[in-house]
Amino acid sequence: MEEKKPLQFTKKQLETIRYSNNHQPRILISHGSKRSGKTFQDIFIWFEIVASHYDKGLKFIMVGNTLGTLKRNIISEMEKQFDFRARFNDRNEFIFLGNTIACFGGGKADSYATIQGFDAQGAFINEGTLIHENTFRECLARCSNDGARIIVESNTENPNHYLKRDFINNAGQKLKTGRIDIAEFNYQIYDNMRSSGGFIADETVESFVKNLPEGMWRDRDAFGKWVAAEGVIFEQFNQNKHLIDYFQECSEYYIGIDYGTANPCTFILLGKYLNKFYILDEYYHDGRKSRAKTDGQYSEDLRDFIEKTRFLRKQKRIDKIIIDPSAKSFITQLRHDKFANIRKANNKVLEGIKNVANRFQNDQLYINKKCVHTIDELGKYSWDTKKTEDKPLKEHDHALDAIRYIFNTAYPLRNTGIATLKRN
Repeated sequence: MEEKKPLQFTKKQLETIRYSNNHQPRILISHGSKRSGKTFQDIFIWFEIVASHYDKGLKFIMVGNTLGTLKRNIISEMEKQFDFRARFNDRNEFIFLGNTIACFGGGKADSYATIQGFDAQGAFINEGTLIHENTFRECLARCSNDGARIIVESNTENPNHYLKRDFINNAGQKLKTGRIDIAEFNYQIYDNMRSSGGFIADETVESFVKNLPEGMWRDRDAFGKWVAAEGVIFEQFNQNKHLIDYFQECSEYYIGIDYGTANPCTFILLGKYLNKFYILDEYYHDGRKSRAKTDGQYSEDLRDFIEKTRFLRKQKRIDKIIIDPSAKSFITQLRHDKFANIRKANNKVLEGIKNVANRFQNDQLYINKKCVHTIDELGKYSWDTKKTEDKPLKEHDHALDAIRYIFNTAYPLRNTGIATLKRN
């Protein structure tokens, strides 16, 4: 049997672990960039906390955005690190070091209700910014036993998020007993780079950072900064580089549809050739400025839109028609009219925006100059700075939503080579 190697840590991880052991803060928050080693280290600290109450039959809480992500991201890693098997009962609890670990999903407004009704010795909160504030505060209330501790691991987000505003910004304060109430440690991906004593190859880190869109995404995901989303959303779009005046023949073709009756209805034809994407044509009808159309009329317009480009293509059909999933009546109409390969879009807004921004960042997305509505929206589509979370203003977004639907459904972003953190 191969001998299990001892756990190894980065300098930043050791700094956090030593502080945790020496000061025993009530709340310890590790926050910052992706792939910086926060989770691995916090799992070890969690082990130490539970082990300090070995075989006492106490209750501890673990929370993730969903139960599935908690089990996949954290509990499976615990099983590998500490060579045990979490055997869940019908209440999503398992025994660990002689204590009961109760597991919950915490991403919804009503999730807190499942945590009510018992006292706990501690809590582990994964993906802190994705946990609803009601659930987060309920976890703190449940941890009422003497010496209880809360471990929070989180990526960064809007600086007005409750986790930053109410907790990280108040770090360092002491309770009347002299105990630190909240401690925080901020991480960059460079803390886990091999040349800095970490576990990710330098060139992998370089590639990860390079492939992040400049601005907010890079500041958060690589540098661990809490920065607000503001200004024009697709700041990576450059008219001098990304506009073309020719029709590029492609190997794959998709149509994205953002459906509207009172609002504009948009069809976007996007093609892929090798590793490049081309927005080749658009349809744009604004029912507020001209007569409103029925689903049947939009269906006829879609058929005409496809037919007018068919002579430019070697194949005889669109690979997929990807449509706003809320457009139920129009989806029914298209199926009735025998359109093939209809797919409901993945409508995760931020994920889709990041996907499109990434294509512009890497000079993979080009737009035919005839697509005047798309080009106009790119100059106007902006973040809503009045929100405490990242949300675009619901204006100048119809063609861009259709583009987002295509990328998020047909070409979702993959991790850029940093899958798991291997330790020597």
